[in-house]
Amino acid sequence: MQHRQFGLLGMGVLFSSAILASVMAGCQAESSSSGPGGPGGTGGSGAGTTSTSTSDGGGTPGTGGTGNVGGGNEGGGGGTTQPDPPDATIQDIASGVIPAGVDVTVRGAVAMSWKFLVSKGSSGSCLWGIFLSAPGLTETAAYSGILALSYGTNAVTNEQGQDYCPILGQAPAGDAFPDDVAPGDVLDVVGESDSFLLTTCATQPPGNNPSQIPQRQLAKVSKVTVVGTATVPEPHLLSAEDQAKLSSPTDAAFHNMWAGVKVQIQDVTRVPAPSGGTYLYVGLGAGIPSLEVTRKAWYRPLTTDVCHKDAMFSETQAFDSIEGFSAIDFCSWKLFPADKCADFVPPSTDCGTTTTCNP
Repeated sequence: MQHRQFGLLGMGVLFSSAILASVMAGCQAESSSSGPGGPGGTGGSGAGTTSTSTSDGGGTPGTGGTGNVGGGNEGGGGGTTQPDPPDATIQDIASGVIPAGVDVTVRGAVAMSWKFLVSKGSSGSCLWGIFLSAPGLTETAAYSGILALSYGTNAVTNEQGQDYCPILGQAPAGDAFPDDVAPGDVLDVVGESDSFLLTTCATQPPGNNPSQIPQRQLAKVSKVTVVGTATVPEPHLLSAEDQAKLSSPTDAAFHNMWAGVKVQIQDVTRVPAPSGGTYLYVGLGAGIPSLEVTRKAWYRPLTTDVCHKDAMFSETQAFDSIEGFSAIDFCSWKLFPADKCADFVPPSTDCGTTTTCNP
C-alpha cells in the first residue's frame, strides 16, 4: 500500500475562544514535562520544510490556559530531517516500562477516534488529540490504548481580543495528524512518552474529585504516516467492580491499566451534575463519585452536522451501555465517547436514523 505522510498545514477559518470555553473545562497545561530542545525555532508550531513532514519537539514549556485533557511542550518550528527515534509499543508507554520524556516511534497504531481539539492555551497554542490502540487486537485490553497529542496552527486574536483555533473540517488544524483521520486508520507515530497531571490539581476542592494519579500519554507528536487500515477492536466490557473505579482519584493500578483505552460500561443512569448545569454525569453506585461523560471527543461548535452537535438525553436517562475512553480532563477522570450516535445505547435522541458518524 502506498504510504501517506501528513505534516503541518496552513491556517484557515477559525473560531472564537468564547465558544471554545464552553466546551473545555478547567485544568490546562501545555507542558507537564520539559522536552529536549529541537533544531527548529523556540515555542509555537510551524510547518516543517522536509519531505518527512516533521515538526521538531523542542521549544520552551508553555503556560497555563483553559481546558485540557493532556499536556506536552509546544514544538519548535521546522528543522532538518531527523531519523525516527527508537520503536516503542503502546503497552510499554502505558505501563511505564518506558518512562516519561523519551522520544519514541509507535508503529502500526490503530486510530480509535476522530481527531478533536483538546485545548487552547493562554499562549495561543491549539492542542489536538486522538486515541490510539495497539495493533492486532479484536478487543481492547489493559495497557492497549493511549491518548496522543500534537500542536497545530496557533490561535490568532481579533480586534475584540478573542482568540481563535481552526474549526476542524472547515480549515486545516496544522498539527501532525491528518484532519480526516478516522477510526481504523493504521498509523506510524513519532512523539514523546509523557505523564500528565497539573500541579494545580492538588489545590482543587474535594468536591471536584481531582485526580492524584497522572495520565500516561504520547505527547509532542511531530510526524504521522498513514500506512493502512485495520478493523477497530471492540471495547472491553468492564466488570461492575472496575466500572466503579472509573471516577476514582486515587486508584493508580486501575488508571495505569485503562487510561486511553476504549471500554464499555453497562446499566448506568444519568444523575444531576455535582455543580449543576447540563453536563452529563452517570451514577456508579452508592458512595462512589459520579462519572462525567464528556462530549469533547465528538463536539464541534458552529456545525450543522448532527454528529458533532451536543447530545440530547433526558435528565433521568437510563443507558444500557456507554462506550468511551478513560482520560483526565479538568483535573478529573472522565469518560470520552467518540460518537454520540454509536457509543450510547440508546443513542442521542437527535441521531434519528444515523447509527454511525463520519469525521
